[in-house]
Amino acid sequence: MKQLKVMKLFAIAVALMSTLVVFDSCTTTECDGVECLNGGSCATDQLGQAVCECEAGFFGDACQFVDSCFNVICPDNATCEGGTCYCNVGFMGENCDVEIRSQFTGSYTAAEFLYSSTGTPLYEITYNVDINNASDVTEFIIANVGGFDAPQADVTAQVLDDDNWAIASYTDVAGRVFESVNANGDQIIGSYSADTGIMAITYTVTYTDGDKNTGDLVLTPQ
Repeated sequence: MKQLKVMKLFAIAVALMSTLVVFDSCTTTECDGVECLNGGSCATDQLGQAVCECEAGFFGDACQFVDSCFNVICPDNATCEGGTCYCNVGFMGENCDVEIRSQFTGSYTAAEFLYSSTGTPLYEITYNVDINNASDVTEFIIANVGGFDAPQADVTAQVLDDDNWAIASYTDVAGRVFESVNANGDQIIGSYSADTGIMAITYTVTYTDGDKNTGDLVLTPQ
């Protein structure tokens, strides 16, 4: 009888072990229930987290988004956005191979009407300026702004797009600060006419003693 009981107990133990083995073989994995779209496949990362590995041209947690710039080849100096190539700042043209500032360079006659810090009209002056390239393709140098006696004010300006430019803030060698901003600190945009080549901007110069003048500046190609 004792031997029979032992055999029964052994048989029960084997049955339990078999059940456990079957249960272990069905244990869920990290990727169970994870759906990857557009041909993506689930895998685990270094932290053991389930992630979707996307096919080329798709992205997102479930590869649900289409990369509209996939296989779009842009020319040099251009960036793809939404499937379209746009020229980088400082460049223009069908192939984005023309520096915008190249249309600004040259010699100009400057006509400038000056105002005091209180907005009182002062007088009009004329003088000559040259526009040259700066080291950065998005910048150019306006030499002799204001027609000052020595030292000459050579001011760096920024290219915004094909027709617009600005003087963000520039301090020359004499400590004079030039900027194209209004009383509220908002940037004033300079203009350029492709038809006439005329450039125009309103800017403020602040002197080392704190006094300010505002100039309405028009540059006409010579």
